[in-house]
Amino acid sequence: MKQKTSSAQGGETDDVSRSRVNERAHELACLSGRKPSCVTQTDYEQAKRDVTGESGLDRQNAALDGTIKLSKKASRAGV
Repeated sequence: MKQKTSSAQGGETDDVSRSRVNERAHELACLSGRKPSCVTQTDYEQAKRDVTGESGLDRQNAALDGTIKLSKKASRAGV
């Protein structure tokens, strides 16, 4: 079974995890009373957190870190 492949950018994609995320998203749709084919973006995001163990707080902190870094670059550039 193929577990990892290299992308054109040189990174690796974990096909097993991607498959598991999609499977979990379908489960979440069913649990919400929708057909498995009616996966929402929210289902997918929750599934990704469930499979990877990432919390919503982790994502918020990463977003804030990126915003702070951009602000610092802008202030150094005089923007």
